[in-house]
Formats: sequence, C-alpha cells, structure tokens
Amino acid sequence: EAAELLASYPVTAGSIAAVRFSPDGRSIAVGGWDSPIWLWGIP
Repeated sequence: EAAELLASYPVTAGSIAAVRFSPDGRSIAVGGWDSPIWLWGIP
C-alpha cells in the first residue's frame, strides 16, 4: 500500500536541522538553522 499524506505544515524557507515527534505522537517539533523551534499539534 502507498502512504497517504495526512497533513502538511508550513516551515521556514531555510534548512531544517531537526524534526522530532512527541512520545505520544500528537505533536511535531521542527528546528531550523535560521529560526526558532516550531511546534505543531497533529490532528
């Protein structure tokens, strides 16, 4: 089976340094070299 895109999130135009999921899988943290840390809830 093919994977299905569930959601997309806008990110900084620069390079992404790290992406991490929370232990419960309900949020994503993204850090870039040119921006603060971004945190999103997963629907």
